[in-house]
Amino acid sequence: MAERPLNNFKSAVNDLMNGKIKTEETTGATYTSEVTKPLYAEHSSSSTFTKVVEDTIPKNGISIISSDLVIEGNVKSKSDIRLNGYIKGDILCEGSLISTGTVDGNVRGIGVTLSGSTINGNVIAKGDLVLDNSSTIIGDVRSAALSVNGKIKGNVMVSGSVILQENAIVMGNITAKSISVENGASIKGTMEIRSAAINDEDFNAKMPSPRSTSTSVSKTAAATSVATASAASATSKE
Repeated sequence: MAERPLNNFKSAVNDLMNGKIKTEETTGATYTSEVTKPLYAEHSSSSTFTKVVEDTIPKNGISIISSDLVIEGNVKSKSDIRLNGYIKGDILCEGSLISTGTVDGNVRGIGVTLSGSTINGNVIAKGDLVLDNSSTIIGDVRSAALSVNGKIKGNVMVSGSVILQENAIVMGNITAKSISVENGASIKGTMEIRSAAINDEDFNAKMPSPRSTSTSVSKTAAATSVATASAASATSKE
């Protein structure tokens, strides 16, 4: 059955946008065509676009703080951090920190590498801590291993080895399992090398056996008695 043309194009567009298109009524019946799905899908976290973005983000990525960026406040990251700018606050990094910038605050990370960087605060590294000849730390240092060619003003406690290279300047006490000092390094403070293989028992002197000493004394006394008796016998005969 032929349909009548729509009277108004605008009305037809409105009907389409409302989800229904009305057709000719025939024999008392109205035929409708319903739009079952919206033209544009609603945004959700499971949408294809969101999924693509998530897949393009590396699971072990790196957070980069550019040289022209200044952050006032604490920074916490589950990934590695590359710091080229300035942070006024503490840094807590569950990865490694590579810094060419400046930090006014404490720093904690798995590994810390400083290249032309300044940190005004304490530094804790679960792994290696490395300073080049243009880096400075003003604060206490704790790490598993330490290699210094720059400057540290503060106490240093390392569970492993410390290497002080030729340009190193350390003002503070150093405690480590081993300490290597290259010619040219400057230190003002004490150095303590800790080793679990050494204890007080290693310095207990062993005294001579008392039994062997008393036997020697008895033999000497017996010889003296025999000599005295012989001299007395000779005198009486005269």
